[in-house]
Amino acid sequence: MEKSQEKNKKKSRNWQAVVYPESAPEDWQEILKSLTIPGFISPLHDKDKQPDGTDKKPHYHVILIWDGPTTYKNAKETFDLIGGVMQPIPIQSLTGATRYLCHMDDPDKYQYSSDEVQSLFGADFFDQIAKNANDSASLRKLFQFIREEDITEYCDLIDRIDEEAMDEYFRLATKISTISIQAYLTSRRNKQRDLEILEKSYYFVDKETGEIMEV
Repeated sequence: MEKSQEKNKKKSRNWQAVVYPESAPEDWQEILKSLTIPGFISPLHDKDKQPDGTDKKPHYHVILIWDGPTTYKNAKETFDLIGGVMQPIPIQSLTGATRYLCHMDDPDKYQYSSDEVQSLFGADFFDQIAKNANDSASLRKLFQFIREEDITEYCDLIDRIDEEAMDEYFRLATKISTISIQAYLTSRRNKQRDLEILEKSYYFVDKETGEIMEV
């Protein structure tokens, strides 16, 4: 009894649980959304394997984020509303748990699409997975895209990635690495301008300022 009471009083702001579609109400996602609690619903994990290679039962991972610490008892009562849920577990690292929704840091497991993650009530999946995470690989890919497309203007970059629905690049360019990307584009633009000047037949370098001047 004492252990049960201690467990019910355990608190965390962030809790996670697993939902099996076969035992949850048909409208469990709508029920969850009606609670207006921020969180995330993973893609359907229907390609996971047991250690022996057999298929795991299809399931969803659900994360809920309260404004302040809430007890296990309250978290369980909340998850119970959608039925078919394993006992909730307090989350030690919200970023790590959020990235696990798609197995982002576990290459040996099936990689689910981040575009299929559902963000609930103000929670932002792409912002969360970038927190305390190494997004340099994505940034390098974006820089490569800029070079390949010969983009020098920030507005042109935003238009392209918006038109092509490149959500990860859009987040990088508008929220996560805006300053670095703008600086890179400015540097590319200045470099191209300087090369165009150097290609002209007549120019000289101002000895005091180092500025390349046209004749």
